[in-house]
Amino acid sequence: MKKGPLILIGVGVLIALATSIGSFRWLKAQAESRVIRQETVEVAIASADIPWGTVLSRQMIKFMPYLKASLPGGYHTSAATLEGRVTIYPLKENAPIFESSLAPKDIKTGGMAAVVSPKKRAMAVRVDKVIGVSGFIFPGNRVDVLVTLTEQKEGQAAVTKTVLQNILVLASGPEVDKTGKAGEAFHR
Repeated sequence: MKKGPLILIGVGVLIALATSIGSFRWLKAQAESRVIRQETVEVAIASADIPWGTVLSRQMIKFMPYLKASLPGGYHTSAATLEGRVTIYPLKENAPIFESSLAPKDIKTGGMAAVVSPKKRAMAVRVDKVIGVSGFIFPGNRVDVLVTLTEQKEGQAAVTKTVLQNILVLASGPEVDKTGKAGEAFHR
């Protein structure tokens, strides 16, 4: 058997192998030079679902890295700045805690005081399940309040008037939030 064709095939395989390794290293170097290292920031997030009106404590807060360039303003990087603050919107687990979801710093109590501004008042309106649309109205919805006046005289029709428009619902039913007492998830 002649060794000439085998040597030629062997040399061809070696050249192909060397070319493949060289090409791989060159492409890898090109890809690494294009990688942009972006700065991350440890941002405060909710460690569990937190209902609105809850006073934040350290065990309700954890941290997760986020790209600094992608974060809107108002994020927090320290648990000390959040401790004792009151939420005015419900926070979902692992959601960043932004300043816009917290009551002003001078409000230290939870509940309705955190949600209702000093220039406004909260009011309870008693309704039955039929009027309450059988559970279709939830905290955070906006409603119009109507009153129907009926005359006791024959031949007069009932008159319905709008008393309040675009009113924020703070609670629906006997509880403010279906999760129970504020912070219940943190006392297991």
